[in-house]
This record gives sequence, structure tokens and C-alpha cells, in this order.
Amino acid sequence: MPRSNMRRLAALALLPMFAGCVGYTSYDPAEGDRLGDSTLNAPAVRAVLSRSLAFAIERMPPELSEEEARLSVLAPTSDRTVAVSLPRGLTKATHDEILASLGEGVSPVVDGTEQLPIYRVGVMRIRGGTADVDVHRPLDENDNRFHAPYQCITITLRSDLEGWRVEDFEAWMPGTVPLPALNALRIPQEAPVEDPEPTEMAVEAEDGQ
Repeated sequence: MPRSNMRRLAALALLPMFAGCVGYTSYDPAEGDRLGDSTLNAPAVRAVLSRSLAFAIERMPPELSEEEARLSVLAPTSDRTVAVSLPRGLTKATHDEILASLGEGVSPVVDGTEQLPIYRVGVMRIRGGTADVDVHRPLDENDNRFHAPYQCITITLRSDLEGWRVEDFEAWMPGTVPLPALNALRIPQEAPVEDPEPTEMAVEAEDGQ
């Protein structure tokens, strides 16, 4: 076998390592499907979510019509502030890392951001070095035939030695793919601080009065 082909086969064999070794993984919020925490928070899953959301937010702003998206028209990123609804089961650290990768102007779904345009993650499928992610993007104009405020975009990604990259996408007719539920970021509440027990000195002072 030529040496060049051997190097190519060796590189292909290493792809699962660079992809994060998540194997065959799927997530479907409509079926209540929840990945194990270790898988959902794996580096490869984080990268797939970050790349697909970045593509949808940067190239498919809310002002891009649903028809333009179905015709594979892409628009430059807008300066509008948006929010993202991520899958259930992410740790706070993973959630923050994905948000940081999306840059300024992208917020989590918390109190005060529900009125922003929100991009929602739906079904996610990872098959070794390829992945498909449904990102439901908000629409400014609801004059489509279904009068739906969202449009599902199935984004296909592939992993190579440089990481995950968007390879293709398919824009669906609004209303075709069910909209996943909104997942707000749940910030753990700190336990209330109890009043300290009075010190012996304070008790003695009270007894002396």
C-alpha cells in the first residue's frame, strides 16, 4: 500500500479521538430522551452544539425570511441580542462554555430574557464523525402559510483533524418540525444563611444585665 494511503488511513483512524469518542449518540426532547450527564457534557457534544448554534445565529438572523432560508440564502450576522435554549442535563460549566463560544449578544434563557429572539436546540444525532442538529430559529415575519414564529434548520456537521465544521443544512417549512420546549437555565439557589449562635461572651453579657 502506498505510504500516502497509509497516512490517510491512520488519520481516519484517529478521527474518533478528535471527535471526542461519543460514538452513536442521540437526543430527542420530544420523547423526553435525556443523555447521561457524562455524554451530554462531553467535549464533542459541546463542540457540536457550539458550532451549530453559531452557524444559525450568525448566518440565519430572525429577519431572514423562512423562504430565503429554504432557498439556502444566508445573511450576515446581525447586532441584535438573542438567547439560546440548550438541552436539559447540561452542567452550569458546560452551559457557560457554550455561551462564551457564541460571543457577546447571546444570553441564556433566564428571567428577563424570555422576550428576546430565542434559538432552541431540538433533536441531536451524533454518528462518529458526523452529526445532525435541529436548531429552531425565531422568525421576525410570521406571514408564512402556517403563521409559525419558528423554523427548524437541520444542520449537518463533520469532524476532521481541525474539529467540527458545518457541512450542509436543510431549512424546513415552518410548522413541519415540532418546536421543543423552552429550557431555562436553572441557577442553583444558595442556602439561606442562618443567624450564628450567640457566643458565650454575649450570653454572659446578657446574664450580667
